[in-house]
Amino acid sequence: MSQIQWQRAVIKVGSALISPNGDGCSAEYLLAIANFITESRKQGKEIILVSSGSVAAGKRDIAHYQGQPSIAEKQAMAAVGQARMLANWTRFFDFACAQILLTYDDLRNRTRYVNAKNTLR
Repeated sequence: MSQIQWQRAVIKVGSALISPNGDGCSAEYLLAIANFITESRKQGKEIILVSSGSVAAGKRDIAHYQGQPSIAEKQAMAAVGQARMLANWTRFFDFACAQILLTYDDLRNRTRYVNAKNTLR
């Protein structure tokens, strides 16, 4: 059986790993993913980490809502959660971490697309 050779991978990490209980940011599973990324980079592999789950990561900090959160409450949770997620990723890696937030229009508009592509490179 031959081994698959790869040079680039995109890893998507969502709420189930960021906040398995739906109650704040957890490092339990993220460290294993960070270790895999670090080892892959040492082998010359290019890894792109797509990390969602900011609403779940910030949920515990916005405790004054009851029932289904409003859009404004979800935005507040996402704002807090995004900072927590980035702090976790930064703690786990020995290289700089950053975030880029893209919308559909950033990919649809040619000028904005080229700017995003150049930023990522």
